[in-house]
Amino acid sequence: MAKKLLKDDGIIFVSIDDNEQAYLKVLMDEIFGEENFVANLIWIKKNSPSGNTTKQNSIDVYSEYVLLYCKNINKCDFNYKIYTGEERKDFKYKDEFFEERGYYKRVELFHSASSQNFQYIESLDYEIEAPDGTKFIDYRNVLNPKTGRYTWGFESFQKGKELGFIEIKEEIDKKSGTKYWKVYRKHYEKISFNPKARNNNELIKFRLAGIRFGNIIEVIIEEDVKDENNQSKKVEQKPKTKQLKTRSVITSLGKKDLVSILGDKNLFPYPKPVELIKFLINLHPNKDAKILDFFAGSGTTGQAVLDLNHKDGGNRSYVLVTNNENQIGENITFERLYRINFGQKSPKNLDKNREIDWTKDNKPFKSNLNTYKISYYDVSVFENDKVLAELFEKFKKMLINFNVNSKKSIFNNETEIIQALKSLKPQLN
Repeated sequence: MAKKLLKDDGIIFVSIDDNEQAYLKVLMDEIFGEENFVANLIWIKKNSPSGNTTKQNSIDVYSEYVLLYCKNINKCDFNYKIYTGEERKDFKYKDEFFEERGYYKRVELFHSASSQNFQYIESLDYEIEAPDGTKFIDYRNVLNPKTGRYTWGFESFQKGKELGFIEIKEEIDKKSGTKYWKVYRKHYEKISFNPKARNNNELIKFRLAGIRFGNIIEVIIEEDVKDENNQSKKVEQKPKTKQLKTRSVITSLGKKDLVSILGDKNLFPYPKPVELIKFLINLHPNKDAKILDFFAGSGTTGQAVLDLNHKDGGNRSYVLVTNNENQIGENITFERLYRINFGQKSPKNLDKNREIDWTKDNKPFKSNLNTYKISYYDVSVFENDKVLAELFEKFKKMLINFNVNSKKSIFNNETEIIQALKSLKPQLN
């Protein structure tokens, strides 16, 4: 069902621990296809040992995992970390495209073939025409054949040169004084060149310079500090290591967030941190995305969507599904979302004081919050056609709400619809 509901450029995350990760990976490969697997994200959920540290027959596990798949890997796109501050210092060169593309930095097109991951390929060791009309191959391959090769194929090089993404410079060997030509690709601040483009429309893309996210989940930690006027402001912490930055956020915020909203640390034992879910959602560039959480738990996903929209001006929406076991949906999921939207406890709370600690540091989101109870239809063979027709119409309307084109149905026939809906409530023999 999840796969059918996803748009072609949609993605799915599944959180899992060591006990089931291997089995889940096989299952997801079967459903979504190995070719659509993106990454096994590592969530470092604590930064200190637990339990009896003198125990010798085990290893303390600090992490869990989040499997990431695309509906169609060829149509997927991901956000990335945009260069800031010190990372931008190398963008110091200007050319005739400055107004459109900004500054650029030089990146060698030649790459050493010293490791198995980057082997020498003869077709990528081609001749290039220099500005003076002579032709050359990289001087390192002249001195020592098969030392390395170019990272772009010749056709991509030609197209990149034609569009102004290539710079060929004459340089001098400091030891011998010999002159040689070196090829650079221009890495611009605002525009990127795609050497793997399938057509001319995909060659150039507006994209601020940056670097891809890694598979270890990292988020920026901010803390409140006072300025010279005693005003509170958010400042990024400067941890000693990246790992420390990752762990301290992931472990501390989950329960802290929930307690500040609900006021009871025992209501829900292990809530996911809001920053974790925000990181995952933000991997997808669509700020108008619909986020569906099949196992809502404490409602972290809803808060993460609202928080991210507030931060980047997005218009994402969410649907949270819960079986309401032990009234978790009513007493925790709904109550949490009501409080962060309206800044107070819901009317069902009989407390005279409806204030919550969360509003001391946050403003209510004031977004729409609708709840629906699931009803079941009898779809046995003895049921009449009128009930089935009513069910099909309601189901089609729900698909439209998820921007699923009803004219291009994700189901081949009504039998498939019945089977999909019945799978949501397993039948007992």
